[in-house]
Amino acid sequence: MDILTHLQELRDERGWTNYQLAIHSGLMELNHMEKLYTRKEAANILGISLYTLDTARTEGLISYVQYVKNGSVYFTERNLSEYIARNTRRARPKRS
Repeated sequence: MDILTHLQELRDERGWTNYQLAIHSGLMELNHMEKLYTRKEAANILGISLYTLDTARTEGLISYVQYVKNGSVYFTERNLSEYIARNTRRARPKRS
């Protein structure tokens, strides 16, 4: 059995997606795939509520990954970093 067939069987046997297979097999590091964060993980990282995250997403303030219409939504580190950068403000010096 070749390695590709073995990986496909492993994926099917465990009910994994191709993405999950890449994570568990160590292929993420080889392919430099970005980690995908769930809505809950992303909101936690950003320190905001799910409601605020969903509002930012629907208003186009944060980019996201969605493989199928009405499917699960994921965020990459780049998506989160860009959102933080756009929403970071310089501190204003106190006037005396």
